[in-house]
Amino acid sequence: PIMHLLLRMVSILLVVSSVHTAAVTATNNDNDSNNGRLLRSKTITTRRTTEDTGIFQSNIQDSLLLSPTLPLGDINVVVLTDVHSWVTGHGRHEPYYDANYGHVLSFYELLRTYFDDPSNHQDHPKSDLFFVMNGDFMDGTGLSTYPPEHLVPILQKMPWDALTIGNHELYKNSTITYITQPDGFVDFWDGRYLTSNVVMTSSPQNPIGDRYTFLRGKFSTVLAFGFLYNFQGNDPITTVQKVEDVVQAEWFINVLSNNKKNNGGGEEDDKNDNDFDAILVLAHMDVEDPLTS
Repeated sequence: PIMHLLLRMVSILLVVSSVHTAAVTATNNDNDSNNGRLLRSKTITTRRTTEDTGIFQSNIQDSLLLSPTLPLGDINVVVLTDVHSWVTGHGRHEPYYDANYGHVLSFYELLRTYFDDPSNHQDHPKSDLFFVMNGDFMDGTGLSTYPPEHLVPILQKMPWDALTIGNHELYKNSTITYITQPDGFVDFWDGRYLTSNVVMTSSPQNPIGDRYTFLRGKFSTVLAFGFLYNFQGNDPITTVQKVEDVVQAEWFINVLSNNKKNNGGGEEDDKNDNDFDAILVLAHMDVEDPLTS
């Protein structure tokens, strides 16, 4: 139960229980107008958990005794979303909301250590773990300046396997220009910053990041996309393409159809770099958005 409470801090642990082509969607479970209010409320239980159990003790083995209570599968995803620059927690004015990026990182590292020893999860000895960020790192605290020159170096310390963009990263021209500059924030992630339907308005309308990527674990490969809801309040230098249109685009259909594991292939001599076992959609959308139903 305690580890389940910890999961609330990082939004949700998504599990694909068998390694066959499957689709998993990571969505925001708060209304964007709340500016991350629900995420902050989740940290109440995280803080109490930390104080009551010492889950982040230096003795990793003692802490990991709680890990078998997690609902583990073959492919597991830890999702962090809508932090809105509250990377240091909320401090003394909201003492129950003060879980910070250090707590998130510690949780992930403990879970990573647990996964590295197959004897800890004998029901799923060939399990992979991925860590993703689902957008909206902008707006909320004084760290979120325009451009976010103080916030970005902190974000780059987190070991995310993939990220997507939130609508709050698209309000200001200065934010977009800063994160897309050569060798900037987007380039830092080396193809793992995913903007499947968010492009630069100027021709030829290239995506801000990459349309998709392949997350390669020890035992599985996950095809990952990053979609923003049909947002219309973005700065004019960007264009948010309708999700309904993008999933009909030639590039999208091609990347799905090139999977030999899903087309009768799968022999050793038939394998290629585009084979995948599951699909992960980082969807910066409300859970009640019709696009997620």
